[in-house]
Amino acid sequence: MESDGWPRLRVGYWGTVVVARPQGLLVDQDGMTGFGYRHRWLRELGDGWQLV
Repeated sequence: MESDGWPRLRVGYWGTVVVARPQGLLVDQDGMTGFGYRHRWLRELGDGWQLV
């Protein structure tokens, strides 16, 4: 406990983020095979940009 009475949480993250403007889907590009957990986090960012 801290002096103010509230417990402090420790949160950690790890991983890799890929942002690109590919021709087609980012997950279909060379070098992306097996990257990410089933490409579950593919997001369209607009103007052709994608994030995994």
